[in-house]
Amino acid sequence: MDDFYIIHEDKAHLKQCLAEITEYLGKLGLTLNDKTGITPLRNGIDFLGFRLYLTDSGKVVRKLRHKSVKRMKARIKKWAKDQAQNKENFDLEAVWQSYQAWNAHAAHGDTRQVRITIKRMMSANFKDIRENKTKPKRPEK
Repeated sequence: MDDFYIIHEDKAHLKQCLAEITEYLGKLGLTLNDKTGITPLRNGIDFLGFRLYLTDSGKVVRKLRHKSVKRMKARIKKWAKDQAQNKENFDLEAVWQSYQAWNAHAAHGDTRQVRITIKRMMSANFKDIRENKTKPKRPEK
């Protein structure tokens, strides 16, 4: 495990935890990175590709990093260009696998609308390879 966060209402307690963790890791020859710090939860936490926020009602909301969505849109445009130019290394199956991996990651957050937008971009630019695969027939009763 190399990513974690601790949430507590008392800043002094968090400082004590940070000192103990730093000391323990030091004994193992490890250090915390520069992103380590104590910040108010209302500012949000950047964690595992998401930005986590605490709402006024106490609900935790997970949004994808803006950079992740922007990067996926750019990849779709590049893939579409590669396909249009009939590039030798263009692999439609790899494109769909990459999209599915991104979509599975994004599904862990509050991302329904952005995933719909990206799926529409994919469908508009590429034939879904899953359509060509035969579906297993159900046994007749």
